[in-house]
Amino acid sequence: MMFIMTTLAVLAGLAIFATYSSCDPLRAGVTSRRDELVPHFVADQLGHVPGLGGLFIACVLSGALSTISSSLNSLAAVTWEDFFRDSACIVGLSERGRRWAVRAIALVYGIASMLMAFLAKNMGGVLQIAIGVYGGCTGPVLAIFILALFVPFSNPKGLTVGLLVGLALALSASFGASFGGAAPPAMLPTEVDGCGFNVTVPESANVAASAAEKSVADL
Repeated sequence: MMFIMTTLAVLAGLAIFATYSSCDPLRAGVTSRRDELVPHFVADQLGHVPGLGGLFIACVLSGALSTISSSLNSLAAVTWEDFFRDSACIVGLSERGRRWAVRAIALVYGIASMLMAFLAKNMGGVLQIAIGVYGGCTGPVLAIFILALFVPFSNPKGLTVGLLVGLALALSASFGASFGGAAPPAMLPTEVDGCGFNVTVPESANVAASAAEKSVADL
């Protein structure tokens, strides 16, 4: 299934590059971010098909919301299981109170995700953000597993401190270049020769051009 999704994404990218190879929307100023190329392609090239734009938006929202909801629920469940289930302040809670506590944790993670969305404009494209988060988190988590397997005298406090420090260093290295104004990744060469530009002509020049054309026609 992953192979099919990757193949479809590559084919979509090739179609967009072939369509705008002579009129790059980024260089022409039509779009300001690379993440806007796919929505621009749908609106520009496929907007004449009735209902296709709405179907595209529905697919994007459904895919995003399903992933976000499962991620928030998983984070809330893991946080409750690892940090709050055996806490002294939770012992007297009823089953209903525990469910509301887990929902509150999910709400906190959701608010944090919304706040992170405001920083996304300084982190580059969506793919760059995904690679940065994945690369920043997998290393420290792998180190925790290796430490637990091969270091018998490790303890939970040391693992927690090591995980937090590792995440801070790895994520700062991943996103430090984005916030530091590093050069964006190189892109394939494109042109703007095929773009049609609107030119505003003063009325006096228009009248003069019309008079010249009339004179030439009289000759």
